[in-house]
Amino acid sequence: MTVVISFPTKTAATPRTSAYEVTDEVLHELLRKAVVAYRAGEARTPGSLAHRHHFAVSVALLDAIQVIMGFGGVAQELERCLGSGITDIRALARVARAYNGPESA
Repeated sequence: MTVVISFPTKTAATPRTSAYEVTDEVLHELLRKAVVAYRAGEARTPGSLAHRHHFAVSVALLDAIQVIMGFGGVAQELERCLGSGITDIRALARVARAYNGPESA
């Protein structure tokens, strides 16, 4: 059985025509969960199972954001922001929306 999921694309007026339309609520919820998992991983003993688990969940959520945003590298840019201590959801959402590839970083 094949399931086909189609997403509405952005209008041609925006410069990112290949990206999907992502509402702020969806992006903020995914970012919130990624930040919570990342901070939980930081709070655990480095190398422990809980430490690795929380960081893996955070990376998976950042990868999901990258998929729905439609640009490669968004997950790595957000991970760098989290690593540098930026945990404000609005700031991370601005980074995700402004990212247009490695040349924009």
